[in-house]
Amino acid sequence: MEKPIERLIEFIECEEITGMAICESIISCMNAVGLDPSYCRSQTMDGAGNMAGKHSGCASRFKNQYPLAVYHYCSCHDLNLAISKSCSLKEVQICLDTLKKLGIFFKYSPKRTRRLEKAFDEVNEERTENKIDRKKFKVFSETRWVEKHNTLQTFQDMYKPILLCLEAISLRERNWDSKAVVEANGLLAKLSDPQFIASFQTIRNFFGYMSRLSKKLQGSTLDVLEGYRMVAHVREVISGLRLNNEEYDSVYERMEEMARLADGAMTVPRQCLRQTERSNVPASSAKEYFKRNTYIPYLDSLIQQLDLRFSTLAQQSAQALCLVPSNLSRLNQEVLHAIEASFGPDMPDRSSFPQELNLWKQIWSRQTDPPDTLSGTLLDDRTCRTMFPNVTKVIHLLLLTSVTSSSVERANSSLRFIKSYLRTTMGGEPFNALMLLFIHRDIQVDISKIIDIFVSRNPRRMLLENPTGD
Repeated sequence: MEKPIERLIEFIECEEITGMAICESIISCMNAVGLDPSYCRSQTMDGAGNMAGKHSGCASRFKNQYPLAVYHYCSCHDLNLAISKSCSLKEVQICLDTLKKLGIFFKYSPKRTRRLEKAFDEVNEERTENKIDRKKFKVFSETRWVEKHNTLQTFQDMYKPILLCLEAISLRERNWDSKAVVEANGLLAKLSDPQFIASFQTIRNFFGYMSRLSKKLQGSTLDVLEGYRMVAHVREVISGLRLNNEEYDSVYERMEEMARLADGAMTVPRQCLRQTERSNVPASSAKEYFKRNTYIPYLDSLIQQLDLRFSTLAQQSAQALCLVPSNLSRLNQEVLHAIEASFGPDMPDRSSFPQELNLWKQIWSRQTDPPDTLSGTLLDDRTCRTMFPNVTKVIHLLLLTSVTSSSVERANSSLRFIKSYLRTTMGGEPFNALMLLFIHRDIQVDISKIIDIFVSRNPRRMLLENPTGD
């Protein structure tokens, strides 16, 4: 029983994109390449309606025909949704919308971009060290939250030049048009506002935790247990920050530093007790106000979203966790019944599974260095597949449980390297062959065998090996 691997089979042209049509195309493709769909045990997709719909989606239709193919939502997409929903706080939404408008302000105007480059030079002339490299401020990505974290970091580095550029435009330097002046005035007021600064530094701080997790969840070799451990670890660290005053102190210091760059200070906005739409949080200082009004509400929302969206992953991992030798002490009757109900149809000898588990616990209780991962357990020399056929089968199936669909999307992103505008008509077998060679570079290709096949198919062409006679 080898370690599971992930391979792209082929790209299929879909004339229809309904859940039924996509499901039929997948089944036809699997049958064509000799894969029996009844052996499928896991399917992972994003949340598109035609793919993950509960009744007519591709995943549900496939599961109706093959009940053992359990659908798992992509963990990386789940994390993106958790971050997105946690940004529903009004102050945070205004901050992100302002940054989006700022990106659009510079994107479609070379004249504004050149003025921003001049602002970089003006700032660097005043500094003897820590000079700022010229960068372009990009528009926020709507779906890739890792890119948003990079955009936030870029904005932090460019904050002073951006302020100088907007100030110059708002003062009608070089006869700017009225539209640019009005937009620059509005953006300058927003970027200098203490509430914007507090929201920006808050989300930038927590996006730093999420960006690393998002990159890790995009790995193709990730198993469900490792994925849960990473999510649980990040969630535990973030939860601990709620009572960690040192973390907020460092965030507030960055707020004050940013406010000084805008020639201002962190002040409490005017409060009105009769207006319910205004944030009227009682506080004795600006530091306490922004902690209660922005920092803590956003932190609580993020923790809530992580708990809500990764509860299913935790349930799947609970089964895996209890079979790993280092955690066998957590195995109880409830977990035993859950494992047997989920994986019973695939067990070689289901009737002896309880007895086999007792032997499994006994043999590892004598070891001083039991493995603590699914793959480590399966590849350990002390794991006898003849002695424990049911346990090794369950662990193997747990390794097949998909955590992310990002590797599939990376394959889609590779299309632009093969199907360029010079090859727009290429399709069918040549296209799929080139894509497989481009993506699976670890597969060894026998060049001599390819030449032999070409010769056998085109014997007449080989007669022109040396047409000049030299």
